Amino acid sequence: MKGFTLIELLVVVIIMAVLAVTAAPKFVSFESQAKNGVLNEVKAAIQSAASMVNAKAILEEKLEKCRGDDSFLSNGIYTCFGYPSAHIDNFQKILNLGRGLIVNTSESNGRRIAIVTFPEYKEAIPWGANANDDIYCAVRYHEATAEHLYEIEMLTAGC
Repeated sequence: MKGFTLIELLVVVIIMAVLAVTAAPKFVSFESQAKNGVLNEVKAAIQSAASMVNAKAILEEKLEKCRGDDSFLSNGIYTCFGYPSAHIDNFQKILNLGRGLIVNTSESNGRRIAIVTFPEYKEAIPWGANANDDIYCAVRYHEATAEHLYEIEMLTAGC
């Protein structure tokens, strides 16, 4: 008799199935792709909100103000040179943070930064502009200054 017995064939199939199940998550990371997708949506929402806030700031002549009572728009948004300031209240108003996202702010060189991320990264991330970007899974917003337009960065190395 030549060939494999049914038992030998079943053992090989079971071993291959176990290997496939344990190796598959390493090759296909759906969670990482999902987080990147959410961060792309957050970035787009911030860009859209910044455009709308800028239009309102132009109408209300608030283009030269930053973070004071004079920069407060009639819709309750603080601005910095015509764009949303990096303030937690602003981001809670312009973004739907009910999707399991959190926002925190810090300041570096007189420029405020807002970081939008997932709750599981809250303790792991040092909230600053010069933190190690390899641990981030976030969107970082630098508010506008007199010299610079606002900036939005996607930091996905830590996802």
